[in-house]
Amino acid sequence: MPRWNYCEPGYYFITLVVEGRRHVFGEVVGDSRIPRGHEGGPRMHYTLFGQKVVNELQYGMLGTQWEGKVVVKCRQVMPDHIHVLYWVKEPLPKHLGHLVNGFHAGCRRIMRELSAAESAKQTQEGQNTGLLMPDLISKGCLPESAFPCPAFPSSVLPTNNTKPPSLPKLFEDGYNDGVVIRRGQLDAYFRYIRDNMRRLLLRQEHPDLFRKVWRKELIPGHSFDLMGNMFLLDWPWRIPVRISRYATDADGIYLLPKRIKTEEEVAESIRPYLAEAERGAVLVTPCISPAEQALVQAAYQRGLRVIMLWLNGFSPYYKPSGPHIDACFRGLLLQISPWSYNPNRQCTKSVCEMLNTLAAQLCSISLSPVTITNKESQ
Repeated sequence: MPRWNYCEPGYYFITLVVEGRRHVFGEVVGDSRIPRGHEGGPRMHYTLFGQKVVNELQYGMLGTQWEGKVVVKCRQVMPDHIHVLYWVKEPLPKHLGHLVNGFHAGCRRIMRELSAAESAKQTQEGQNTGLLMPDLISKGCLPESAFPCPAFPSSVLPTNNTKPPSLPKLFEDGYNDGVVIRRGQLDAYFRYIRDNMRRLLLRQEHPDLFRKVWRKELIPGHSFDLMGNMFLLDWPWRIPVRISRYATDADGIYLLPKRIKTEEEVAESIRPYLAEAERGAVLVTPCISPAEQALVQAAYQRGLRVIMLWLNGFSPYYKPSGPHIDACFRGLLLQISPWSYNPNRQCTKSVCEMLNTLAAQLCSISLSPVTITNKESQ
């Protein structure tokens, strides 16, 4: 965050991604329909390496300059990435990046220890002719019938007469951070982390409802990124949604002086759209005004279909969260963006006008049949 002092107390949401998205920490198993914490529900099946990394994340600050100053409030080690919510209780001697670097160092130490232990074991058994790094981490670290866990690029362990090789790179450069500065943001981070495993299982169980397509030309001259249920583009009846945040009279003229709609007026303004959707229409909305956002939430609750134009585009690793993940799972949602990913794009008047125009065009032209090739999808 520009101009933010990362030594300051607060809550910080950190995400670290494994280089190459390799599943080095384990796999998510269970049934997405069973609540987390119940038998058979979503859970991580850790490799030996993954379990040691979990311990490092939770206890690696003990006896260091961070002890007592930083607390891990919530964390989730996934197969190929890590989420952790840090609570910085008092001003830090160094900025938060040094703490993340310390965690990196702890993971490298674990890799060296596992490498040395396996090398010693192979030497004792007279079999140390070199062991590939994937075997180092995955061999013997999962129970019988568990699935294999590819871990690291091929890197041969040392024999008695060779110099130890350099360890393979574990994480991608840098990390993603979120700073809690708004009301409700902390609870949202807690929910996101705790729901991570269920979301992954949903995407694995229903891949057709979570497809991602890059730069598909839907309107002549306009390409879109898409995420969700592509079949909604084939739906024959689509209606654009445009609801002002300001109160108007019966003819649609703004009341003077302008004022924001009350909750009762919002409910009244979304009622006709909900009625059309219940008769079978797909709602196409940029979801800009509070009334449009309320309409989308009401549509989800009633099981109605929505095509949502997305302001900031999708990052390479974007996944729906919150109510959107369940809407995708139920086949109710397709998110599309006319722009590539830019988290800092501002919702200016011209941008809003463009989104509303595109929503209308998406409803006025025929999009069927929509052909998505394997090359376009990911």
